Amino acid sequence: MAKGCAGFAAAGLACWLIGVHVWSSHIRHEELSNPPMNFLQTRAAVQRQAGETASLIESRGQCPAKLLEMYKDCRVVQARNKIKVGGDGVRPDGGHTVIMVGALDPALLPAGSSSVVGWNPVMQQTKTTCHGEDKAVSLVHHVNVYGYMGDLPFEVGKVYDSTATDDLREENNRMVASHDKDAGEYVLPLGYGISADDPMYVETHLLFPKCWSFEDSVVENSGMELYVTAQALKPAGLVGALNFNMDVQPGQGQVDYVTQVAANKLKNIFPTRHTGPGSALVQDEEMRPEILAIHLHTHDTATSKYFEILDPDGSVHFRSNEEKAGYGLTEQSFISPQEKGWGRVQLQPGQQLRQHCLFDSNTLQGPVHYGLDWGDEMCAPLMVVGGSALAHTGTLLSGEDSWVELLGRSLQAAVQDVFREIRRLV
Repeated sequence: MAKGCAGFAAAGLACWLIGVHVWSSHIRHEELSNPPMNFLQTRAAVQRQAGETASLIESRGQCPAKLLEMYKDCRVVQARNKIKVGGDGVRPDGGHTVIMVGALDPALLPAGSSSVVGWNPVMQQTKTTCHGEDKAVSLVHHVNVYGYMGDLPFEVGKVYDSTATDDLREENNRMVASHDKDAGEYVLPLGYGISADDPMYVETHLLFPKCWSFEDSVVENSGMELYVTAQALKPAGLVGALNFNMDVQPGQGQVDYVTQVAANKLKNIFPTRHTGPGSALVQDEEMRPEILAIHLHTHDTATSKYFEILDPDGSVHFRSNEEKAGYGLTEQSFISPQEKGWGRVQLQPGQQLRQHCLFDSNTLQGPVHYGLDWGDEMCAPLMVVGGSALAHTGTLLSGEDSWVELLGRSLQAAVQDVFREIRRLV
């Protein structure tokens, strides 16, 4: 009898382990009511499902009609850098990338306070200079627009290489809009806006084909059209994390690379209430920050990705379904939690956020590191978050809080632990 009970207990332990694995692979979160997506978000969702990409290379010139119905004063502000590439212009200093920055002309913005309520990428197709090829390509890998909480040392109309930002304080950089290769238009939910009150600059990252010839010059003028209104709106902001210390080695089987925003970093996005000498986090549920849209950014070396929210005790509050990594309209665009099927996602004090990026390291030809060139990778969550503290919060919440988990070895160790427990009980 004792032996039979021991065998039953061992089988139960194995079933429990398998059950935990299956349970953890599904989404677990509390469904909360939320207003439906507005017309423009629904339209963008339909475009993604249909695979339409024509709008990525077209200039609107004016705010979409439906957006003008919501904000009568909506105007388009061009956020572009005109960059001469090759010849006597810029070229990579090793590798295949160039990053240039330039000030956004404040005269283009409404007088007084204003907010960005969306953006449309305008991507130039440039005739290739690769010998023997006759086609047009997009050279843009990323375009970001930043508000800087301080004085900018840039002259309007000029472009500078990325060393011009070396003296800028990272914590004062507040991203206002972001575009990654193949992404589509994004419009914030009705009533939310990202402050455009600080001096702004445009950062353009070009990634050249390996065969690109720099003998002759071409002019690259891609960028974004910002949709801007002077109406007073609920504040939103872009926040996220990077993985500067990525190091994925080949030949390790299935690898999970994790980028984290720890609770002590995330606390900056919560509203505070002064209670005397110090301050306390506001616990009012309606004032909690809410994820309005999210982009789980990778390049094309990772195979898949997913997102997690952990509660203060380390338990999983929310885990998204695994989705395809790489480039594409769906993979690179900002998408609302509702469109992803997550429901409403509000954040709570003490939680931490994680993006998981999965690799088959047996297919790698060499180590994979963070970077912006061919073969480099990023595992970087970027979110549009609504909340009263977001008007003046720096975008980069974390830069090096990331690590590798060897999934194959972890599973093997778990199985070995089960068999050891079986032997002990039997």
